[in-house]
Amino acid sequence: GNTVADLVLPPDVLVLLIGRGEEFVVPRGQTRIEPYDTLLLLGRPAALHEASKAVLSPTPPRHPRIPDDPMATLPLTTEEKYLTRQVVVIGYGGLGKRVCDILKKHEVPFVVAEQDRVIVERLRGLGQPAVVGDASSAMVLAQAHVVRASVLVITTPDALKALQMIETARILNAGIDIVVHAQSEMEATMFAKENVNRILIAENELAKNITGYILRRMPGKPS
Repeated sequence: GNTVADLVLPPDVLVLLIGRGEEFVVPRGQTRIEPYDTLLLLGRPAALHEASKAVLSPTPPRHPRIPDDPMATLPLTTEEKYLTRQVVVIGYGGLGKRVCDILKKHEVPFVVAEQDRVIVERLRGLGQPAVVGDASSAMVLAQAHVVRASVLVITTPDALKALQMIETARILNAGIDIVVHAQSEMEATMFAKENVNRILIAENELAKNITGYILRRMPGKPS
């Protein structure tokens, strides 16, 4: 059969997943399309109609649609525990790194999606699964295997991109728990409308930690 890279698709259409029986396959350029596969495509209705013609074409010419960058996809040798029921952490800045350190301490499998290639290379060098790219892109979330993840943690300070991540994650995995970091009460209200499972506001959490410490130090006060 043809490979995913053989498909000629409109530039704004992505092959996110391949349904194969009861399994889902995250596509790579050389992934072969079997006769009874179901392709999950993302794009505008008009573009999807055009894409369906390409998918049904018996001999489409070669046209790569999957990133060739090895850092943009997880290696084929990635352990199953990082592909199913794992945590996906978006961003490896100050907050993201702290989250990852705690997850690692408690032996919770996680995958990092980070735009800084140097950071991704360093993480992989340490044996930590990570993909490079902007996670507001559906392709990056798909390559981080969010479709089977249990939790998505968004640490990016960009609220608009975070909203895109939330929307795409819900399309790929309707049951995923989403935790997001909000910079303000306004952002928190915006995220709440998206039915996010947990919204953390930096100032609120800091205030809780400070007052919690004080209350524990004060005799007779509830902690």
